[in-house]
Amino acid sequence: MSKIKNVIFEFELEGVGVVNYDSNDQKFIWNRESKNGNKNNLVSIHNNVNYSKKHIYRNENGELDYKIKISSDCLRNSIFRNDAISTNPSISHHPFLLNSFIGSVQGLIRGYMFAGKNETLKRKSPLTITPAIQTNNSVSHLEIGVRSGEKIVNSDSDKGDTTLRNVETVGEMTYSGKGNINLQNLQFMSCDTVFDRYEFNSDNIDILNKVLENTLPNFDSELGYYKLKSSSVNISEYGLKLNNENVLFLVKEVLKRISDISIMRNTSYANISKLRIKLVNSPLIDTYENQNGWIDINNVSDIDSLDFDVEDFYEYVEEEEALTERKEIIENV
Repeated sequence: MSKIKNVIFEFELEGVGVVNYDSNDQKFIWNRESKNGNKNNLVSIHNNVNYSKKHIYRNENGELDYKIKISSDCLRNSIFRNDAISTNPSISHHPFLLNSFIGSVQGLIRGYMFAGKNETLKRKSPLTITPAIQTNNSVSHLEIGVRSGEKIVNSDSDKGDTTLRNVETVGEMTYSGKGNINLQNLQFMSCDTVFDRYEFNSDNIDILNKVLENTLPNFDSELGYYKLKSSSVNISEYGLKLNNENVLFLVKEVLKRISDISIMRNTSYANISKLRIKLVNSPLIDTYENQNGWIDINNVSDIDSLDFDVEDFYEYVEEEEALTERKEIIENV
């Protein structure tokens, strides 16, 4: 069986209304365009205006045009919404709570940063996801809304504190986006500063090992020195290399969360409607554009049935050899 170097995916969403709003500074773009002669339906003279996030571009007529989008951050918040209400930075002061998060599924696939005075722990997420861009022809417009406040007491006027606002609205929406799961990043947990990806403190390895044993199936990794096989920098890195079963488990956890994307607002929503993946063996052949090799994900069973061997990106280096390499580098600086 060919070893897999990457996992790419494409997804589609369906919904109604705007689920991801932008800054009201967007009005300056549309107002300026209108003054230049290109009329549009998004001009507003009010500061109290809510615009959707957009992919803005020039159409074939040279006019400013747009497609509504859902940002990557909004999508990621939905993907991990069931893992935790929020990440509390204060857990960095408690070794057990901190390592419980580092070794959790969320910590391993969403990434994190805990910046402290003595040390900063950070892990880059192996998940890349693009914004979801509108694919249908629905056209948005500004609606006038009313926001009522309390009635002013001891006033000569009987009027309440009522304000007008403009809100961008739209009907039925469809979106599409892409992404990938970086298996190389997923396979290794560094506790070394040599490549500026210090993910955990090795002094707490006993705590982290217990957490990982509860998180990952058949976790058996040992702390040691490893070298990226394809690296042009001949220096090893101290950390944990996850086995094939562990990486496969985490890939499935990522896909399960993506297949459950659901963004709900008071008057709008967007839910995932389609997901397909491709296991990449040759990056030049197994591309988004190549229509061969796609696997449709229709339910959790399709995800659970996935089975593949992950490329062995890292090789073990004996401690004596690793320390000798570092000593030579320090001596020649």
